[in-house]
Amino acid sequence: MTPDRVMALLDAYGADPARWPDAERDAAMAMINADPALAARRDEAAALDGLLMQAETPQPSADLARRILESAACHGEAISAPAPQHGDRRGYLDWLRQASQQLWQQLWPQGSAWQPALGLAASLAVGIWVGTTGAVPVTGITGTEYETASLATDDASLSIFYDTGSTYEEWAQ
Repeated sequence: MTPDRVMALLDAYGADPARWPDAERDAAMAMINADPALAARRDEAAALDGLLMQAETPQPSADLARRILESAACHGEAISAPAPQHGDRRGYLDWLRQASQQLWQQLWPQGSAWQPALGLAASLAVGIWVGTTGAVPVTGITGTEYETASLATDDASLSIFYDTGSTYEEWAQ
């Protein structure tokens, strides 16, 4: 235990040793009892604790409480439609449609689902196109086309470029 740690305990938890961490309580009390400067610091913390205890606890306005409860009710809605009976295909499809709409509203409250779905589909399509067609070739200074093999780890990467027109034996030399 150091004097700096005792001061940190007083600043963080106040002067009441019951609020201090159990593992440090006895050592901190021993240091305070042995050091008049730390005892004075504890007295200052006790005075601040007394002022804080006299302060009035602010109460939330009725409007704030109402908005919090409404928000919690909106995010915690359960599916209100009863589950369909076995064999009722139309009822099951209606129930599934309603459940998915409620789930989507909770996941994406900003509005319509077509915008994020379109963005996801477009990025997926471009990624598949680039990956399957080799639309981004690596070329050297001479215009020769190269293939690349890459290996990446958390803190390093290795890339090997080789000419597609050469054989393995030529490339290895």
